Amino acid sequence: MTAPLLRVDGLKVGFKGAAPALDGISFDLGAGETLALVGESGSGKSVTALSILGLLPPAATILGGRVLFDDVDLLAGGEAAVAPLRGRAISMVFQNPRRALDPLRRVGDAIGDVVGVHAGRRLTRAARAARVQDLLTAVGIPDPLRRARAFPHELSGGMCQRVMIAIALAGNPRLLIADEPTTGLDVTTQAVILDLIGDLADARGMATILITHDLAVAAERAHRILVMRRGRVVEQAPTAQLFQAPADPYTKALIRATPGPDSRIGDLVR
Repeated sequence: MTAPLLRVDGLKVGFKGAAPALDGISFDLGAGETLALVGESGSGKSVTALSILGLLPPAATILGGRVLFDDVDLLAGGEAAVAPLRGRAISMVFQNPRRALDPLRRVGDAIGDVVGVHAGRRLTRAARAARVQDLLTAVGIPDPLRRARAFPHELSGGMCQRVMIAIALAGNPRLLIADEPTTGLDVTTQAVILDLIGDLADARGMATILITHDLAVAAERAHRILVMRRGRVVEQAPTAQLFQAPADPYTKALIRATPGPDSRIGDLVR
């Protein structure tokens, strides 16, 4: 049996003066697999992602558990273990791309900075510029030479998110974490961005963690779904199984509250 690419085992995280943000989170993720973390705001989805990447704020404390990537315990190794993997083996697309991008830097420079970090001094300026254009093309941005010269405010929200995906791909990661990647985008653009992430994951063989509050999005995009509430996993299962035979009352309530193509207002529950 092939070992999972990522294993989160009994992860516990606390914040000063508050109840535990994560209380024994456990799951596995295989190479090329898409796992959706689903739950209401405050359920611990983003804290889980930040724990994997070693990006928790100073007020947070790891209280227990393990995060194994290729059987290397990132928590035990601390920053020395996770820093070489961050952006290279494991990358993340954050919420709200306009806030994540530096408004004073052209998007090509922002991507080029990351390309340079991963490549070290091996790339010439021309090679770096070519790599930037390749990444912009890969995420479906037309006229990449012109777009590379643009500032974030000159691009639409969907274009900015494509730039963030290009940045995340610059190190050729094996695991991509997408944290609510369609926040603030219109419905059509949301579908385009999710299609893009899925297509890139398939083409590159990347594992993906998709963080969303939308169970319908998870149903369409993920092989497996993990449902979180108040810092705990209430249920996890292959997508089809979860919808056909949900075991937890909270999961059942989420499914009943998820609109379908033929749903009416009266059919939904709060």
